[in-house]
Amino acid sequence: MARRAPALPLWNVDSTVLLADVAVDAQAVYLAGFPFDPGAPRLQAVARDRSGTRTLLPARHAPVSLVRADADGLFVVVPGAILEVDRVTGDTRRVAATLPAATVRLELAGAWLYGVPLGVSGVYRVPRAGGDLEWVALGRGMCVAADGERLAVVVDGQVRVRVGTGPFTELGAVHNPHRLAWVGDTLVAAEFAEAGALVAFDTATGSRRELAVGGYYSQVLAHQGWVYVTQALHKSGPWVFRVRVESGEVQPLVRGRSKGGRLAVGAGMLAWIGDSRGGAGALDLAALG
Repeated sequence: MARRAPALPLWNVDSTVLLADVAVDAQAVYLAGFPFDPGAPRLQAVARDRSGTRTLLPARHAPVSLVRADADGLFVVVPGAILEVDRVTGDTRRVAATLPAATVRLELAGAWLYGVPLGVSGVYRVPRAGGDLEWVALGRGMCVAADGERLAVVVDGQVRVRVGTGPFTELGAVHNPHRLAWVGDTLVAAEFAEAGALVAFDTATGSRRELAVGGYYSQVLAHQGWVYVTQALHKSGPWVFRVRVESGEVQPLVRGRSKGGRLAVGAGMLAWIGDSRGGAGALDLAALG
């Protein structure tokens, strides 16, 4: 009889049914409340040592649609603006005024924040220290990922990359991508479509390959040679998993039903929201070996 794999030590971070977004750093898992729930805290920090939960932005604050964190800061998207939030006090600083159209993608990379507004033709960046929006790509922008001097965007269904301020090079087409992630010289796109795939582009050679096929991939985040992925599922099954980019090895992590969810990875932890049962979960990546 085959032996079952040991259960992973999953952490039930929060049981709130509806949440907007999740981020993680070395201190906490950050949860953005559902924007249309007027009584929900807009942003909470759940301590990674499980010592408690703090409200950083209360219910009376403007709704938060996106939250991003790294070692250098915590940022949120609210209507008409990007804010930096003090992780201890909850005090905010306006980084930039944004367009009336909602920013639906936000990525942190070095000294810059990169964003994609809904229904507006382009991808913008703004200095982390604050300033005006600068358009880095024009056209129907959908995704953006930055790694040092390297920038990747999907505009008008085409993946394009550039180094520094040089011209963009076109790598190929993707269908309805939701996220991009850099893993070394490989750029991975998650296609949210019935016949979608995790598509890996080798930016050194221009070659394209499919890491996984199955449809409706939503999130893809890179961490130490793996990409962590979510998939929309109508029936219960693995909906959070990771793929080794070099070999294509797939490791299922979390089962359930989901519309695609949201992921965050950093400082040795994976966190997610979006299971049909609601709530937020997390996993110490050290448990995966």
